Amino acid sequence: MGGKRRARGERRKSGETKWNIIKYALDNGGSFRESDLRDHLREEFNIRETRGIKNHLKDLEENGILRKIPNRGLSNL
Repeated sequence: MGGKRRARGERRKSGETKWNIIKYALDNGGSFRESDLRDHLREEFNIRETRGIKNHLKDLEENGILRKIPNRGLSNL
């Protein structure tokens, strides 16, 4: 599937992208960086829209399926 382009407006089956995100999380021990997920979805499924991926992650978090763990920044001195 890598390198194969979809026509503009071509859609996937309902829930397919979310299922791929859940499968990616499980395959990676339940922990992953959003940038790694975007790269995976781009390479394997030609999903390129960052906003759409963020919306899917937000939906999965709101439904209690995934939990976002914020990065800890440097402490203020």
